[in-house]
Amino acid sequence: MTKEFGVNLVIDVGNTTLSVGKVSKTKVLDAKSFNYMEFPNKLPKWIESGRFNPKKASICSVNPTINVKLKKIISNSFPECKIQIINNKSIPISNNYSNLDKLGVDRTVNVYSAGNLYGWPCLVIDLGTAVSFDLGGPKKSFDGGLIFPGRELAFRALQDGAAKLSRFPLKFPKNPKIIGKNTEDCVNYGISYGYGVMIRDMIKEYQELARSRWKKKLRVIITGGGYEFIKPFLRKVDKKYDKHLTLKGLALLQQNKLK
Repeated sequence: MTKEFGVNLVIDVGNTTLSVGKVSKTKVLDAKSFNYMEFPNKLPKWIESGRFNPKKASICSVNPTINVKLKKIISNSFPECKIQIINNKSIPISNNYSNLDKLGVDRTVNVYSAGNLYGWPCLVIDLGTAVSFDLGGPKKSFDGGLIFPGRELAFRALQDGAAKLSRFPLKFPKNPKIIGKNTEDCVNYGISYGYGVMIRDMIKEYQELARSRWKKKLRVIITGGGYEFIKPFLRKVDKKYDKHLTLKGLALLQQNKLK
């Protein structure tokens, strides 16, 4: 089969999974997620079956050990592919974080991606193992933000810390209520409703900050998994959902930095 040319590889390594994308310029043509256990076997098969011959591969990662394995897989499949591990200093925006060594590079990539694709100033909400709020200033800067435990992490902590709480799965009801009639519903409603309201109200706080500090409208971009469960709480919020925001940011960096 004929291979696609002008198609490159981008990889976002998170806390528990990694997302891999085939990109042409800034368009994500195909994407796949793998957990840490399965990717050494499944990733090579996926990239080799993709009928493309990437010249560039960009990786943003919170796990240096995974980087070593990824570089080996990519080099074995595409010996001529140029691999770059993205770090905070290689992203062409100013950064107001006090310690760049402690800043997850995916957060900076997300703000860079959101600002360039949707406009500055911007707020990125990433729904993952943690729920992060990251603010991009009007002069193309990373200004910091907030990090909350993710819903599943909070649920596990509650089950581990409450002796009388029975074991049951976390569910995300489409229409959570504020009055549960049994313990399972109380927990599931509480987490779903609590996170929905928290995210909605935090957006309002950041919008007010943007108005008072910069006299600017704040672009709100949400990424990550589970958006459908908080969407009902955000009906009146002007926002965008971009599932592949990080991968698009890596593709943008390829265009600007890896020519």
